[in-house]
Amino acid sequence: MSMTAENMLYHVDTDIHTLEDESEHFLSPQTEQEEQDYLALKVMQEIEDEIVELEVERSQLQVEFDKKTIEHEAAQALIQNGEIDANDVQEILERRAQIELAMQDLQRKVRIKEKVLEQIKESIKTERYKIVNPVAMRNIHFF
Repeated sequence: MSMTAENMLYHVDTDIHTLEDESEHFLSPQTEQEEQDYLALKVMQEIEDEIVELEVERSQLQVEFDKKTIEHEAAQALIQNGEIDANDVQEILERRAQIELAMQDLQRKVRIKEKVLEQIKESIKTERYKIVNPVAMRNIHFF
């Protein structure tokens, strides 16, 4: 007995809904410990998102730093040629230093968040939650 394309799509759609229901049931907490671990997964997902945002911000600062470095190198060449005074470059140097400090601060924040993330991961006691990727919690919202 062959299946029509319409019947095949119906079975695929039904299978997808069944998988979604099973996944939701798999994640549903049943005890107080599971509720705590379930919430921990959500916190992990949020921290991972924060880490990504910090890394994007650091990348943007790196580009700005690289641009100021190019500007500084050009200004140094003009100083050596006697076309501008060394004091004229001070603003560029100060901005580079500010950017560098901001990048170091972002790196420190990322390291801290990564350590917190690892600690939360280690604190999860529910075995089935230990294998869940926190990204699965992205569409789970707590009130």
